[in-house]
Amino acid sequence: MNNYYKIIFTAAFLSLLAVITYRSETNVFLDPKPEPIIKTEPTLPTSHQISYKTEWNYRQDYNGCGPFSAAAAMRALGDENVDSLKVGEAMPLRVPRRKSTLPKWIEMYLHRQWYSTQTPKLSQRSDDKKFHYLQSQLAQNKPIILLGDLDGYQHFLTLLWYDQEKNEWYLYDPIQKKWNKWYTIDQNGEITGNTTWDNEQLLQFRNGGGVYGFYQHYALVISTQKKSEE
Repeated sequence: MNNYYKIIFTAAFLSLLAVITYRSETNVFLDPKPEPIIKTEPTLPTSHQISYKTEWNYRQDYNGCGPFSAAAAMRALGDENVDSLKVGEAMPLRVPRRKSTLPKWIEMYLHRQWYSTQTPKLSQRSDDKKFHYLQSQLAQNKPIILLGDLDGYQHFLTLLWYDQEKNEWYLYDPIQKKWNKWYTIDQNGEITGNTTWDNEQLLQFRNGGGVYGFYQHYALVISTQKKSEE
C-alpha cells in the first residue's frame, strides 16, 4: 500500500516539475508585467457649431423651459416646423398649474417622436472631462439639453456650440430677455443660439442643477437615430 502512494506522489511531483520546467523555458514566469494601457481622450475639433436660426429664438411660456428646449433640439436636428407650445401640450405628466417638467418626461416625449437620447453619468467626472464629453457630442451634431440653476430656479436650456480657444459655449436659452411677445433677444448675432457663456458660467449653472437630489449634472444628448426596440 505504501509503495502505491509513493508511486502516486512521485508521478504528481514529476508532472508538476515538468509544468514548471516548460513554463520556465517559455518565459511565462520570467516575462515582465505588461505595460498598463493608458486611455487618451480622442482629439476634437477646437470649435464646432450646430446650426440654429435667429428666427427660432422663441421666448418660453410660463415654466415652459423644458418643452421649449426640447423643441429647439428638434429644430437643430432638422424638424424646423416644430411648435414649442404644442410640444408643451403634448409633454406627458406636466405638473398641473405650475406646468413644470421633469427630465424623464422630456425623454419620454422625444422617444415618442423617434429621437434617440443618452443621459451620461457626469457627476463623478472632473470638470475637464465633463467639458470634453459635452464637446464630443456636439462635434457629432448632437444638441444637448442641460438642467441647472439659474437665479435660484431649476432651468432647462439647449447647448449648440463650443469654442475651445475662447473657452465659450453657445446656447439657446428660452428665458433670455424678451425682444417681443414671442421672441428673445439674440446676443449672438450671426453665431448660433441666443447667448454665450464661458466655462465658469456653465459649471456654475450645472453644479446647481437637480430635483430633490435627483438629476444632478443632468445632460440629455439627442440624436436623430431611431430609438432601438427593447
